This record gives sequence, structure tokens and C-alpha cells, in this order.
Amino acid sequence: MSHHPTRRGRKSARLLLTGLAAAAMLVVSACTSSADVSSSAGAGSTEGRTSQKIAFDYPFTSLGVYAILVDMMNENAAEIGWSVVTTDNPNAAIDRQITNLTGLANSDVAAIITFPMEPAAVKTIMQQAQANGIKWLNYGAHIEGEDGYIDFAGEATARAQVEGFVKWAEEQGIDEGTVLLTVDDTSDLGRTRTVGLREGMAELAPNFTIVEQSSVSTEQGLAAGRAELAKNPHLVAALGLNDDTTVGLAQAFKEAGFTAADRVYVGGNDGSPQVLQALRAQDSVLRSTVVLDMAKTGQALIDMPVQLVEGTGDGRYVADFELVWAGSPEIDRYLPAE
Repeated sequence: MSHHPTRRGRKSARLLLTGLAAAAMLVVSACTSSADVSSSAGAGSTEGRTSQKIAFDYPFTSLGVYAILVDMMNENAAEIGWSVVTTDNPNAAIDRQITNLTGLANSDVAAIITFPMEPAAVKTIMQQAQANGIKWLNYGAHIEGEDGYIDFAGEATARAQVEGFVKWAEEQGIDEGTVLLTVDDTSDLGRTRTVGLREGMAELAPNFTIVEQSSVSTEQGLAAGRAELAKNPHLVAALGLNDDTTVGLAQAFKEAGFTAADRVYVGGNDGSPQVLQALRAQDSVLRSTVVLDMAKTGQALIDMPVQLVEGTGDGRYVADFELVWAGSPEIDRYLPAE
């Protein structure tokens, strides 16, 4: 079941038109750092819970989606008089995340949204925050006792990726070959997407040979694609765990001389602006991505914690998704023409 934000309009959709570099600049100028948050609220105190600050702890700040989401959060929060606090974790280190969250748990923020790298490692911090009157929401993961969540249906979206590949393969008359899956075991969302890819291929495409490479970034996706193409220059397909990885995979195929005319399939998951623009251009082996509507997600990142703080809703959001093909008119719903 999906919970769709209804408090405000969809102005954030236009942010998808901006470049990732521009979005990153806006984050720097518009966001408050966790270092600037008051820590005067002592353990067990609920004073300061009337603050209108939402903390967003996202350790994978190098991913292109991060800057866009934070910019949307800032805009949506400003519309209702709230503000957004972000954490600093340049190396996506679990110990740094624990330090950041511990500080936030004793600060004056009203709610914390975190993408927990290891949910079990931050559960006691969650309980400490809740004891201090702070609402706790998990992003892309779940922890028993959480107040709310932003859920991205990891297994279901990965299965949709596989279904897209299978449909394409059937249309091309391809019933065997080697498929590269990029996988990840460092986060809950990565693990659920990995399970969805593996189980989907085993069930829906059992005649294909599967190879795997760990990857969560564009650089890692490029390295994974290069490595597998060096061993098997006749790869039939590559499925990216996320769209950052997918961009790297597509570049690896381009370097190897493949063009849109070749019978090769690269598919992604997220619906990032860069991938959607490539799908609209139809000038590469990128064939599809599973789109998670970022405008709705950016709205939910404000609506869900505010619901919990104000007692107006359950603070739970499950993302809708759609498999979008290269050249399909659906792209314009998520990436309007400039």
C-alpha cells in the first residue's frame, strides 16, 4: 500500500531538470549541518521537541540522487516553516554514522530519517532518540520499533528489472547467454535488491548464465562492466543495482564498442535524471530503468516525519514504481521536456 503526500503541490518535480552538479551546490547553500544543531536537550528530556527540524542522515552522499533529494526536502520543508539538517559522512563509514546519529539523538531535532548501513548497529541509538521524544524513520530499511519509514520495495523493483530483461530477450529471440548482475551486501536496500535480482533470474530466466560484481557507484559499475567484458565480450545483459551503477555499466559497453543497434541490454533501478535522459535519447545500450518517483519521495521525506510529530498520520511511505523503456512517452512524466 502506498501513502501519497497530499499537503502540498508538486513543485519539486521541476528539480529533476537541474543538473546534479547544480543540485549539489544548492545543498551546500541551503542545508544546515548536524554540527549546527543544538544538543541542549538532555537524555530523557522531551523539551525542544516542538522544534521544526528534520534530520536526514544519508551516508552515501556520493550517489547522484542524494543532492536532488536534499534540495527537494529543503524546498518542501521551507513551504511549511520547517528546516532540514544533514549529516557529514564522506567515506560512508559505519562508525561515523553511529557518531552522527548519537549526536542527533541528543539534539533538538523533532525527527530523524536515516539510511542505516547496519540496522542492528543503530537500534540502541534509535531507542535513545525515541526516549528523548524524537521520531525515528528508516529510509530503505526497517528496524523493529521504528516510528515510520520510507520504503523502496527493494525485491519488487529488482524483480521488475528482471521482467524487463526477459521481455526484451523474448522479443529479440534470445534464450541463453551471460548476464551480469551488480550486487551489494553493505545496506538493507542493497541486500533486498540483490535478492530480487537473483531470485528473479533463477525463476524467470533459468537458461541464462549469471555472473556478479559488487557495485553501488558509477565508478564501481564502470569497473565491473570492464572486468566482465574483458572476460566475456559477448555479455547479453547487465542489470545495475541502482542507476549510478547502471551509468557505469553503460559506459563500459560504450568503451567496448557497443551501440544502441547491438542486441545488448542494460537496465537500471531508481529513475535518476541521467539515466532517464539517456533513455529518452535512445543512443546507447541502456534499455530501461525502474522509476521511483523522486518528486513524491522528496515530498514524503517531509510529510512522513511531520505526520508523526503532529500526530496526523502513520509516517509510512511505500514507493510506487514503474518500469520505463527507452523512448517511451512515460519518461516525460518523470523528466519533463525543458
